[in-house]
Amino acid sequence: MRYANVKAGRFMERPNRFIAIVDVDGAETRCHVKNTGGCM
Repeated sequence: MRYANVKAGRFMERPNRFIAIVDVDGAETRCHVKNTGGCM
């Protein structure tokens, strides 16, 4: 599968298994987590 408009970000927190809060260009952004396994 190919994704358009992919940006790099810095992981900040994971409120639940489907959502992550990520810093993208200085702004906190909520995004979908495709892999719902544990973060290591």
